[in-house]
Amino acid sequence: TLVGDQASLPDELVRERAGSHEIRRVAGRDALTTARVAGLEMERTGRSRTAVLAGLDALDEALPMVAVAAANDWPLIFTATDELSAEARGFLRETDIARVHIAGSTEAVSDAVQQQVAQLSGVAVERHAGGTPSRVSVAVAEHFFAIPSAYALVNRDETATTSVAAAYAGERRHAPVLLTNGRGVDGEVVDYMISSASPDTGGILVGDTQTVGREIERQLRRVLGN
Repeated sequence: TLVGDQASLPDELVRERAGSHEIRRVAGRDALTTARVAGLEMERTGRSRTAVLAGLDALDEALPMVAVAAANDWPLIFTATDELSAEARGFLRETDIARVHIAGSTEAVSDAVQQQVAQLSGVAVERHAGGTPSRVSVAVAEHFFAIPSAYALVNRDETATTSVAAAYAGERRHAPVLLTNGRGVDGEVVDYMISSASPDTGGILVGDTQTVGREIERQLRRVLGN
């Protein structure tokens, strides 16, 4: 499955596999419409009635909620910061979505957008934001991952890598994404891991040692007792 148009993922990338693989594309004219197309497909098959709304230009703030969306098979929909995008509004009107989780601060998704979503009939809205990126990731982890199977520690400044990590951690491991600065783990993240770890909890580091430093690995091993 290719997610994106020809400009971002041309057919040439997979042409040599066309004979042995089924290849399909999920795409719209831009990221907003691509997310809507993917979300509608998810709702046709899953009908979860819950979605995550993220600011198109603030994906870094949405990363902890990307893992939540992946873990629960919730569609991830994009909006502009200051006004609910037509694509997001259309998606919410075309589906039976009853709850929307807004990912990020009011700088990522404004109060005006939150109010516009709340005004849609039958839709409840909840925002997940506040404080430092590390605090937000802990708050999301505590809310959605009561008994985590693993912790995925990532560098919040490496958005592309961390987006992949969030999708993998949530969908494959039912694990929260915990944001770091790439050099060390903040105290609130360590405290959360200590309080929620079990003998079976694992660790996931995504990125090379330049992206996620050795000190992060050492801190994670100390928490997990290995």
